Amino acid sequence: MDDPKIVKAAEILKQGGVVIAPTEGLYGVSCLASNDRAVERVIKVKERSSAKGLIVAVSSFEMAQSLIDFSKLSSGNIDFMLSMWPGPHTFIVPAAKSVSSLVTGGRDNIALRFTAFSTLQRLCELSGGPLISSSANISGQPPLMTLSDLNAVFGGKVDYILDLPCQGLKGPSSIHDAITGKLLRKGGV
Repeated sequence: MDDPKIVKAAEILKQGGVVIAPTEGLYGVSCLASNDRAVERVIKVKERSSAKGLIVAVSSFEMAQSLIDFSKLSSGNIDFMLSMWPGPHTFIVPAAKSVSSLVTGGRDNIALRFTAFSTLQRLCELSGGPLISSSANISGQPPLMTLSDLNAVFGGKVDYILDLPCQGLKGPSSIHDAITGKLLRKGGV
């Protein structure tokens, strides 16, 4: 049986809402990646430039497939991603043409993470798709780590704060370029 808090958060997401949810190491501001109006709210709530793009979390490789332009990836690139997925590793991959420019920041790639964290997996599954998962902070500020700080900064700006613990990673996910294999950001351990 699913935690009622996760079910509530998923219902809000399905209705186009914005929630703060635990991730592998930090809380993230989330919405359905397919809902442009909700993505715009995430950008506004975080006071983030729309040119930066946003990380998208998925609960399965199948869920990720509709977001990736596989014609630009070699089998080696795919094997590299799959060697670290599922897990706390975000990959910059070529975006499918159907992915909103709000998600990609107007680029031809997308930051994608196939999470192994059960809370975030269930949230993706119950809400019906890939979720924006951008650290819960005002752009340029450090991520907020306590529920009291999250409520103080975002309480009136988001529809729900899912008050469950993060997985335990000590910081954000690592970020890799799927094509070059280059590590762009070292993640928490």
